[in-house]
Amino acid sequence: MEKLIEKQELELLTAYHLKEPLNLNVIQKLLYHPDPVFRKKVACIIGKICEKMEKIYPEKIIDFIKRLLYASADSAASAWGALEAVGEIIRNTGERYSIFLKNLFAFLDFPEFRPSVLYAFYRISEKHPELLKKESYLKLVDLLENVTPEEQGLIILIFSNLGSREVKSAFSGLNPEKKLKIFDYSSFQFKEVTLGELLKIFEKAVN
Repeated sequence: MEKLIEKQELELLTAYHLKEPLNLNVIQKLLYHPDPVFRKKVACIIGKICEKMEKIYPEKIIDFIKRLLYASADSAASAWGALEAVGEIIRNTGERYSIFLKNLFAFLDFPEFRPSVLYAFYRISEKHPELLKKESYLKLVDLLENVTPEEQGLIILIFSNLGSREVKSAFSGLNPEKKLKIFDYSSFQFKEVTLGELLKIFEKAVN
């Protein structure tokens, strides 16, 4: 399965899971891969597989999401790519499993989980901004002063996707020269940018 993910063999991976849904247990283990780029590939593929599976096995997808959330909440385990996988499932299935957004918001209270949650929200906001707008998305503004530049950058991108002009003043205290790395899903690699560059994306999105 690891080789199929590396080669992006989505059709074959989907066929395996449609034939035997228990393969979700196997692919879940790959979310703990040591390579962060590979973990993001796994999360993205899980979202696409679940998009096909939910038409036939909706209850199994619910159980799978719960397992991912429980695994993240377990203090003896690491979230790794689990929370991002939940985000990818919601991104690809829309309204159906959006009830679990509340669970993702709850993880924002814990600094170690914030990058994963923010990447999940970023990906969901690209495709289904309306889902985040139904939740307490303005809670992200309160985080700006006490998070890393990477997290600040993700919050800017989320609000860009939401077209949230009303939060513009909240960005005034940010240092536009601050450098950070953001994962680019189009090239599947981390790219170095500045907060200033991301703020320009925000300005363009809301004007």
